[in-house]
Amino acid sequence: MVTASVILEDDYSHPRARDPLWRESAWFTISVPERKLHGFICVDLRPRLRTASTGVVLYEPVGEEVYDCVHYDWVERPAVDVEAALFEFSKPDNLAVRCVEPGNRYRITYDRNDVELDVEFNGLAPVVTSPFEPGSDGWGSGQDEQPGRMTGVLWIRGEKHSISCVSSRGRMWGVRDYRRRSWAEFPRHDRPWFNDGAGRAMSMYTVPTREPERDFVHYASDRLLSGWFHDGVRTAALVRGDRKVLERRRDGVATVVAIEGEDELGRRFAAEGRRVALLKWSGLPGLIAFPALYEWQLDSGDQVWGGTCEVFPADFFRQFVRRSRGRY
Repeated sequence: MVTASVILEDDYSHPRARDPLWRESAWFTISVPERKLHGFICVDLRPRLRTASTGVVLYEPVGEEVYDCVHYDWVERPAVDVEAALFEFSKPDNLAVRCVEPGNRYRITYDRNDVELDVEFNGLAPVVTSPFEPGSDGWGSGQDEQPGRMTGVLWIRGEKHSISCVSSRGRMWGVRDYRRRSWAEFPRHDRPWFNDGAGRAMSMYTVPTREPERDFVHYASDRLLSGWFHDGVRTAALVRGDRKVLERRRDGVATVVAIEGEDELGRRFAAEGRRVALLKWSGLPGLIAFPALYEWQLDSGDQVWGGTCEVFPADFFRQFVRRSRGRY
């Protein structure tokens, strides 16, 4: 089972390599589904460089750019407390992420630029370790994930929103080097996920089956890199998975995605998802990412919330979009 090697100490800092690109990061999703509002909270510490990239980002169907979305506060700051544990983190601009109960509960508060946030993440299943396959050195040393529910309150320019939504949180550590590594170690990839709020949840990372020169992106079927499935009782690693974009806009944004997979217990799932809201994000060096809110139609007939986060190496995406427009 994929939860076997998870230790609660992974909520705190790990022994650090000498490489300056060593990082400790955590992220949480948040949404107001009835308003089609979605976003994320992220803390990305690089202690060897004495810097931190952190932020709260919110977006809806109208406004997909960082300059016209609902709220965009992603900044890099120097001289952070490099000895602080990841979940004992706070910033001068009033973002704080605290561990209430290791491996289960986390409180997030924030107050800046007319946006206030006071929410708590509660896990709906045990923490899942989701290691990457051998050879994927550019991704880092370790990764944990957890499906959960986010509750609390969000204020946006004086308007109050009660938060009671499904959520997904992730935790990564290690030398994440997507600038010097080869395509095989850090290719185009996506992370489809869903969470029904009652225990059934899934997350998977998918990568192309072809090298960049033959990766046409449109209608390509991407294979499983890592992932897990939880049925409300047991969690197991995915042993097979496939993701295919059924519809994609001319600017490269996926709008309809189909996924299917099977875990090590023989349990299968399939779903078709439609994009609800999306952000075009270049907050990480050398990458173009599309974090998105999706509504999934499961093979059971249920409709559930979740998301995707398709990520492209920036130069690859630039060439792909220009080719789509008949330019080189």
